[in-house]
Amino acid sequence: MPLFQIFQLLRNITTNEAINWRRYSYLVGPDGKFKNQFDRGLLLNALEYFHFITPQLRSVHNGVVKLV
Repeated sequence: MPLFQIFQLLRNITTNEAINWRRYSYLVGPDGKFKNQFDRGLLLNALEYFHFITPQLRSVHNGVVKLV
């Protein structure tokens, strides 16, 4: 279980999103596969999680995610 949480931290995704990604249009790419628009890479995701850098501001409206 802890390894799965670390894996999610590094991917910048919640448990709910990891399990139910098909239900969220912002996590489904044009090809129907998983695509996380918030993934900044392993290092930046970890730094953001531990508040060493500022998170990207996001806005989700009608399933469309925009970085503000």
